[in-house]
Amino acid sequence: MRAPALMRLRVSGRLYALVALFALGCAALAAMLIWLQGQRAVAARQQSLQELVDTAIGVLDAHKKLADAGEMSVEDAKKRALKVLESARYGHGDYFTVRSLEGITVMHPTAPQTVGTNRDGVTDAKGRYYVREINNVIKTTGEGYVNYTFPRPDTKVETEKTSFIKVYRPWGLAVLTGVYIDDIDAELYTSMIQAAAVTFVLVIVLGGIVFWVARGIAAPLARLRTSMLELAENRPMSAKLDLDRDDEIGEMGRAVEVFRDNAETRRALEATTHSEDAKRAERQTRIDRLIAEFRTSVGSVLTAVESNMKKLESTASSLTNVASDASNQAAAAADASEQAAGNVPNVASAAEELGSSVGEIGRQVAQANAVVTEASAMASRSARASRWWPRRSRALPIKRPKQRRTSALRSLEFRPRPRMPSKPSARLPRPWKRSIASRPRS
Repeated sequence: MRAPALMRLRVSGRLYALVALFALGCAALAAMLIWLQGQRAVAARQQSLQELVDTAIGVLDAHKKLADAGEMSVEDAKKRALKVLESARYGHGDYFTVRSLEGITVMHPTAPQTVGTNRDGVTDAKGRYYVREINNVIKTTGEGYVNYTFPRPDTKVETEKTSFIKVYRPWGLAVLTGVYIDDIDAELYTSMIQAAAVTFVLVIVLGGIVFWVARGIAAPLARLRTSMLELAENRPMSAKLDLDRDDEIGEMGRAVEVFRDNAETRRALEATTHSEDAKRAERQTRIDRLIAEFRTSVGSVLTAVESNMKKLESTASSLTNVASDASNQAAAAADASEQAAGNVPNVASAAEELGSSVGEIGRQVAQANAVVTEASAMASRSARASRWWPRRSRALPIKRPKQRRTSALRSLEFRPRPRMPSKPSARLPRPWKRSIASRPRS
């Protein structure tokens, strides 16, 4: 359902509409007062006509009393009374006329040619049969008012006129008099001009006041509207609010100011949130990149460890073979030492060197086994770390191990065994053999 047209106007438009309605009301009131003034003026004029006719009737009645008293005859009394009325004047040359009950003109001061005639067919400038109306009033009510146009005696211009007729029954006469009412119209026109001027001045003054009040209301409301639209569109407020006013507009402005502060706080929080989200996304991207690099590095390390494991396994196998050969050679050397008792010094030194070599070989085998065990543990830990490493953890820098030969590996280098004498010069005695056999292996 659409609202009325007045309710769809802006506040300033409604105030101006009120001024327009006030102006129309003033104009209507002035017109009504002017009309009432005119009606009162006409009524006053008619009342004065009635009083004048009553005065003329009094003249006829006075002469009738003279006739009744025998001072003169009835005909002389009528002629004398009509003579008095014919010479009577009032106002601006206004006069009386006398008519019979049959509508015959008995006396007319300005148109004596009409005396003794019936003028029922006469019309005024507007086509009205005013004589018939006069005769109708005489025959029906005996008194009344008739309006018509009649030429002025001085200007011969058809002018609106109102007349009052009253019958004097004892002599069968009707006295009529009328006045021109164009002066009333002139007075009404003057009053209308004056009322219009006063109304115009009132409308101008009130319109100025309303315009000032409307600007004092509409302009702050327009700024409030602009500010609220800018707040709704998340734009900075460009209008200045009237925060110092003590009326409703000031309260609304302070409320909008609170909304603006809240909007600025919200925008700051959103900016901070966006910044933190961007930093979080950048940090996550960096973490993902580092995790990928770590996985690549761990893969390389595992590959290198696997390669080194294979080398260590082959080295351990070689060392095992060397140890087996050394044990066999030691057994052969022990047999040979029993047989080489003749060459005791040489065999003793050779046996000592052989024992040292066997001890060294055993030590290197133990070290190789320790290295293999440590490499296996390192490979197992690397595999578990690469499998269970969390995706969002902080990547740690990886130092790739330098592939260099440790002292343990250098100690595993094959050393040539000492050459035994091909022919022992003499068989070692039993006590010496026991001393060699009982020497602890290093």
